[in-house]
Amino acid sequence: MLAAFGTCLDIGGLRFTACMLKMTYQRQVNSDGFLRVDDGLWCAATHSAPNNARSRI
Repeated sequence: MLAAFGTCLDIGGLRFTACMLKMTYQRQVNSDGFLRVDDGLWCAATHSAPNNARSRI
């Protein structure tokens, strides 16, 4: 979580909040509670390739 949080924070912008909400929602949906390694990459993808990231939601 901290690594993904830092990735989003470094990028900045309003999508930071959306990314954190997505990660929180994902943990709630996945009842086993595991944190996916690519959560931080999703944060970056929302800025570099929003269309691609949107298709992964």
